[in-house]
Amino acid sequence: MARALRSGAVRLLGRHDGAPGRAFDAQYRALTARGLVPDAMTRQYGSAVAALWVDWQAAERTLAEAQRQRRVGRGRRPSAAGIARLQKRVGLAWGSYDAALRRLEELAQRNGAGRDLAARLAALPDVGARR
Repeated sequence: MARALRSGAVRLLGRHDGAPGRAFDAQYRALTARGLVPDAMTRQYGSAVAALWVDWQAAERTLAEAQRQRRVGRGRRPSAAGIARLQKRVGLAWGSYDAALRRLEELAQRNGAGRDLAARLAALPDVGARR
């Protein structure tokens, strides 16, 4: 098994030293800052969400480049059908990311993450209350 990254994320991209690795790390750290990655189970989900973010960004870049090439490029340019396929890929990638993020938020909410200390204390039962 590959060792974890410095941020604590699970290594999912193979190599994390390029632009995709930096995007993965930034997204994982953003999820952690929101309090969505408090334990090992959500760490795995958080890493998967960050990887889906990287996939969505790559699909967006590919679409933007194809649209630019079709608009101003010379020689062989992407067809309208090719652009439509790339748009569908972007939409599917976004849907996957969005669904995974919502699931991570549900898991974190169930585990009590994302709430402030006062809300957690208010949710605790009164065990030793005086009568």
